[in-house]
Amino acid sequence: MKYFTQEDSEGKNSASLSKMQGSVLDRKFLRNYKAYQKQLAKLAGRISRQAWNFFAFGVRGWGLHDACLLAFAVGDGLDHPVDGSRPFNLNKQKAKVRILILNRK
Repeated sequence: MKYFTQEDSEGKNSASLSKMQGSVLDRKFLRNYKAYQKQLAKLAGRISRQAWNFFAFGVRGWGLHDACLLAFAVGDGLDHPVDGSRPFNLNKQKAKVRILILNRK
């Protein structure tokens, strides 16, 4: 992920870190957290409240903590049936995003 990398997580959990190295990682985490929150704030009102809450807080234990991105799709008419049962109206479909993650749970 852009703000919270696997390398940062692995480094923070290392038993061989000095206090100074831990402080550097803590400051980096706070800086990245603030940048993430700033970017997320720009999405408020553009995505559903449920999606925004998920990305901001996680929901009942489900969130992005230690998550791996499995699939990411963006498009018009992602749910459109491709069997010819309905016409696809160009420029009249809502753009959608589908994200599939595997989190720590």
